[in-house]
Amino acid sequence: MSRHDGIKRRLGEVRLSAPSPDLRARVLAAAAPLVERRLTWSDRMWFSRGWRIAAASVFVVLLALNWWPPSRATMPDAEVNDPARATITAEAERLASELNMTVEERTLVEEQLLRQFEAERRRRLQPVVNPEGGL
Repeated sequence: MSRHDGIKRRLGEVRLSAPSPDLRARVLAAAAPLVERRLTWSDRMWFSRGWRIAAASVFVVLLALNWWPPSRATMPDAEVNDPARATITAEAERLASELNMTVEERTLVEEQLLRQFEAERRRRLQPVVNPEGGL
C-alpha cells in the first residue's frame, strides 16, 4: 500500500460541513439576477434554428400546394373556369357532329359533361377524412 492510497482513503472519509446560513444568503443574493431571468416558450421558439426552419418549410409547402391563401379557382363553390368550359363545349360540339346530334341533344351532352366535371373537381377538393380521426 502506497502513501497516496492512505491519503485518498482519508480524504474520502472526510465529511464536508454545510455552508453557514450567512454564506448561503450571500451566494444566493449574488446569483439571483442570473437565476431569476427565465426564457419564455416564445423566446425559445424564436431563437430555435430548427423551429424557424420547420416553420419556413411548412409555409413553402402550403404555398406550393396552393392551400394558403385559397384562391377563388380552387374553392369548391367556384364555377367552372373559362378554359375548362371552352374545352367541354368543344368536346360536346365534336361529339354532336360525329353522332349527328340536334342542338338540343348537344346542349344536354354539354350540360352533362359540365356536371360530371364539377362533381369530379369537388370530389378532389374535399379533404379525405380518416375514420380514426384527423385528416
